[in-house]
Amino acid sequence: LSSPDLLNMVSDHVYSLPAGGAVVPDYNNSCLSAFSPRGEQLFSASCHTSTAVAVAFLSNDLLWVAHLDSCQLQKHLIRPENRAESIELIARDCQDYPLDIAVAGEKLLLLRDDGIYTAVEVLDLETGDGRGLMLGGSLQMRSAESMAVQGDVVAIADMHNQRVVCLNNHDGSLVHEFGKGGNLPAAFDAEFEDDFDGDPIWVIDGLKRTWLDTRAGDGPGEFDTPRGVAFGTDRLYVSDRTRIQVLRFPEGEVVQAITYSVTPDLIGLAVLCTDGDRLWCLVQTKQSPSHPFKSNLDMYQLV
Repeated sequence: LSSPDLLNMVSDHVYSLPAGGAVVPDYNNSCLSAFSPRGEQLFSASCHTSTAVAVAFLSNDLLWVAHLDSCQLQKHLIRPENRAESIELIARDCQDYPLDIAVAGEKLLLLRDDGIYTAVEVLDLETGDGRGLMLGGSLQMRSAESMAVQGDVVAIADMHNQRVVCLNNHDGSLVHEFGKGGNLPAAFDAEFEDDFDGDPIWVIDGLKRTWLDTRAGDGPGEFDTPRGVAFGTDRLYVSDRTRIQVLRFPEGEVVQAITYSVTPDLIGLAVLCTDGDRLWCLVQTKQSPSHPFKSNLDMYQLV
């Protein structure tokens, strides 16, 4: 339907707005950029810092914002009379890097990374205080970047394990797992970097080497670097490097795939979300040495 090309917008995440449309935490421009269901820009609200990476709405104007570099959660009220401004109500420090947040009933789920593994911390929805419960820690998720909630289930894109895992968001038990599967490479080193072309580079013996993981695949229901997950009606949407797979949920059968043409500028697909009968996905492309990538927002009509 629409593909607004927003110069210098740098982001990994996109979220549905409670009243329809989508919002992007724009890391590069220190703001939240909101779009109507037709793809028109609605407003741009200041985040007070330049590191907003994730949001979770409690209402049209009240939301939690996760800030990556400062490792902080903030609760904001966007001024209804001037949506370019927001008021910070609560600020909470995070123990690890916050990557994503989501509302699950009366809980706030925080996807956080300690530099090696990723896990989900359960927080109080109103105050942001920890409840002393961690989900998925035993799964050794690596570089999981996003999650989505439907009922009692939280789906997590476990990027460098080439899979999507679904947990019970009350006790953390594994409910479903999608992907090619297999064993972790024997020479795997948990420390890695990214060279901005989408290829993970693992640091092995101090040398940077691109590591080919046999768990990666391009067949139906297989993933290379899954980054985004979103729920629809009986559907689970997963964004991978160059395609979006639509899985029947919970069976896992692939019913549709949206494939992007590989171009020299394409880095890959980032996170996605659903908004009613629309699917929004961030597409990252190369830009310049000073800003290695920019994020464009694509929108699809779901059928």
